[in-house]
Amino acid sequence: MRLNLPVSPQEFEVREGMSIVSRTDLKGVITYVNEDFVEASGYEEHELLGQPHNLLRHPDMPEAVFADLWATLKAGRPWRGLVKNRRKDGGFYWVLANVTPIREGGRSVGYLSVRTRAPAEDIKLASDAYRRLREGSAGRLRLCQGQIVEGGACRARWQETLHGSSIAPRLALASLLLVLPLCILLVLLLRSLNGELQLAERGRQGLELHRAMALVVQHMQVHRGLTALYFSGDENAATRLAAKSQEAGRAWQRLLEIETRQGDLLGTAERSKNLRAQWETTQGRAMSIEFRASIDAQTAIIDQGFALMLGIADRSGLTVASHLDSRYASDILVYRLPQLVKPMGESRAYGLYAASRKSASEDLQRPIFGLHTLALANLAAIERNIEAAGENNPTLAQHLRQAQTVATQTISRFLALVEQRLLAAARTDGATPTQFLNEATAAIDASFQLYEQTASGLDAVFASRAAALQQRLVWLGGGIALLVLCALGFGALLLHDLLATLRRSVNHLDRIAEGHFRDAIDTAREDELGEVLKGQQVMQVHAGFELAEARRLMNRSERRKVGLDAVSKGVLLSDAGGRIIYANEQLRRNFAAAAADFATVRRGFEVSRLLDYKVSDLLPGGEALWATLTQNNAMTREDFDLGTRHFRVSCSPVMEDGRLLGHAVEWLDRTEELAVEREVAAMLTAAAQGDFSVRLALQDKQGFFRELAQSVNRLLELSQSGLAEIARVIAAIARGDLTEKISGEYSGT
Repeated sequence: MRLNLPVSPQEFEVREGMSIVSRTDLKGVITYVNEDFVEASGYEEHELLGQPHNLLRHPDMPEAVFADLWATLKAGRPWRGLVKNRRKDGGFYWVLANVTPIREGGRSVGYLSVRTRAPAEDIKLASDAYRRLREGSAGRLRLCQGQIVEGGACRARWQETLHGSSIAPRLALASLLLVLPLCILLVLLLRSLNGELQLAERGRQGLELHRAMALVVQHMQVHRGLTALYFSGDENAATRLAAKSQEAGRAWQRLLEIETRQGDLLGTAERSKNLRAQWETTQGRAMSIEFRASIDAQTAIIDQGFALMLGIADRSGLTVASHLDSRYASDILVYRLPQLVKPMGESRAYGLYAASRKSASEDLQRPIFGLHTLALANLAAIERNIEAAGENNPTLAQHLRQAQTVATQTISRFLALVEQRLLAAARTDGATPTQFLNEATAAIDASFQLYEQTASGLDAVFASRAAALQQRLVWLGGGIALLVLCALGFGALLLHDLLATLRRSVNHLDRIAEGHFRDAIDTAREDELGEVLKGQQVMQVHAGFELAEARRLMNRSERRKVGLDAVSKGVLLSDAGGRIIYANEQLRRNFAAAAADFATVRRGFEVSRLLDYKVSDLLPGGEALWATLTQNNAMTREDFDLGTRHFRVSCSPVMEDGRLLGHAVEWLDRTEELAVEREVAAMLTAAAQGDFSVRLALQDKQGFFRELAQSVNRLLELSQSGLAEIARVIAAIARGDLTEKISGEYSGT
């Protein structure tokens, strides 16, 4: 790092309106500076050109600032930040620097820097930040393209990633973040619909298994009733029991086949196998044990069957039906009908036994009464549920009412029989065991008919619901896919259009920066990008106009320069600080002739280095005489001797909008003029004394003064010749000789 010393606390205040401009090559070597740059830096122009730009680096500037500057420029991006520069005398000045790459033919060829006055508040903040960076106590302070930002390494990397990446992935990310909540909601909706679909499918599978188990329970109940008939003394009961055992076995087999086909979806296969094994053992010895023990053993297995049905309903979701169109039917299927069939089956068994004895003992009446009450309650609940179902699903209710009517009539008749023959004063007059069995079986069969009707209705509801959900899933999935495709397509088109327009915009700006102002810019768009392109077109027109105006002024200045070079007087121009910025050819010739004389006030004076001097460097009085010439911003004139020469200097101010731009200085070398004046005065003095022999020397005179000397010399010669002839004639007359004449030819009167 270059260390420029010494430094002083003397600040050069950058004036409002100053534009300090410099241009460097890619290595930072200065190739151009303007007048404001020269003034602010304190260096001469020739001292700056060809030097590295860090010639102006102040020790207070931290290395991180310039590292950020070069990293930004080498990335092809402009840099903007506050810089503290060192002047030649050690002082300093703050500027707001804007540095940008100079591009030609699509590649960087150098850097252009324009500096302006920095706000005092920004200078204060930058001074503190640069001090912290320099001392290593910056903490979370970072520089990003010249801007001072607070944030740790993670934040700095995030900002670099955010601002350094292409706009395409950032727009894609923003779009994704906007669409993501909608996608999440749609996915959740899909999952919800899919969950409902799975629940409906699971309900149908559970319903299939539930119906198979209900058939098994129905056969086991009939078997229990036939067992009671057997113990009542019916001769055909044994044959009927054997046939029913085979039917129950087939029902068990169908149940196991369904479980196998469903892959034991509900986890009931093991329990079913164990229950079947218990049933086969119980039915095998049903007629060989005491009546009550046989009935109780079969009842226990039937109760397990009912419990298994409830487990199937629970695991398949039948017990938690949330839809009103199926809730009441599910309640009938899962709870009410099993709780109706179960007490009627037990009543059938106990009633047959009591019917065979023409009376019901007190120990039989108690369970029969409880079963009778339970059956009545569930029958009433079934009627209420069907009525409630009609309010939400009239079709399903209509589907159930016919079977419900038959079942209600049959069940009511059987329950009335139980009440009359078994519970009313414990009398069973007129009811044979076979009649009682038939009534009970008819009631139970009607209940199972209602069960089947309810199950088929529920299956239709589940199937319809599953089909509707499947259709909704298809439509929703297709809609989502279409929406995503449309969004992606629209986003891709929008992004392509945006990036293409931005690339064209950047290309237009690069072309304008390279000096091309005639490119066509398409401004047909009416959106925000169209406004940007219109702004670029306006900028292109204005920049082209400014360039044309600058060229016009430059051509006019060039013509003035040519005109000044052609005048016969020596003229130079200086800036407001008195530095020579132009000298015409006549002045250069005059100064070249008087180089030895100028060397008396400016050691080593060379005309070729005239633009390196100030006007005061060429004056015998230096700055004091220059101050006299430029005082009051009015035209002034001074005469002075310089070496062997005498000059008259006329100084006129050059003003623009009331602001002093510089001075126009005319140098008149009066050395020869004064010498001729002295010679003519001496010659006239001699002539007045009668001495006409004095002549003006011609060898050291040129132009007008040589012609003047020749004319004066001829005049004296004629005067001397005429006077001599007159004197000769007068002398002859004085001698009395009147023959002498004037022989010369003279003009005039």
